[in-house]
Amino acid sequence: MARVKICGLTREEDVRGAARAGAEFCGFLLAESPRRVSLERGAELARLARDEGLKTVAVLVNPNDAALTAIAAADAFDAIQLHGDEPPSRALQAGRLTGTAVIKVLTGGSAAAEAYASVDGFLFDAPVKPGERRGGHGRAFDWDALDTSGVDKPWFLAGGLNPDNVAEAISRTGAPAVDVSSGVEDAPGVKNADLMRWFVDAARQES
Repeated sequence: MARVKICGLTREEDVRGAARAGAEFCGFLLAESPRRVSLERGAELARLARDEGLKTVAVLVNPNDAALTAIAAADAFDAIQLHGDEPPSRALQAGRLTGTAVIKVLTGGSAAAEAYASVDGFLFDAPVKPGERRGGHGRAFDWDALDTSGVDKPWFLAGGLNPDNVAEAISRTGAPAVDVSSGVEDAPGVKNADLMRWFVDAARQES
């Protein structure tokens, strides 16, 4: 059964809505984004999410040591998601500094993942265009080109997923988990409770 992560949460009602919909994970963007929240706000929402039974993920882009140490001090996140250009050595350091699990975002499959032996999982997303911010574009990619045959860690599929296409995406990629943000929104950072529920239901039906 595919597991679901709802990312880019900014409001208490959406955290509760994600839990009611049946998601297992929720993500909070601490990097530049229309869905960005401060660390303080993200930690507050993450604690609520934990109370609702959700695993919590802090989404970061090329974080410095101070940011990682602050994540550790907040003691509100189960994992960090590295969405930047972090090399394998930095991913290892990030996990040590935060004391959390590490999810590395990549745009390739097995070949790209091979170097990141220290991380706990991967998220495979659509490629980023030059000068474009990372993630949250609602843009899908060629699922058939994603080769995960050599990936021996848990992984999420992301990129343009929504209630209408998530079942097909899981069927074509064999994704054990999926990540959605813009596909369940009325506006950036404003989730739609019905869309979250429909997304989770569609993911469950396929898997």
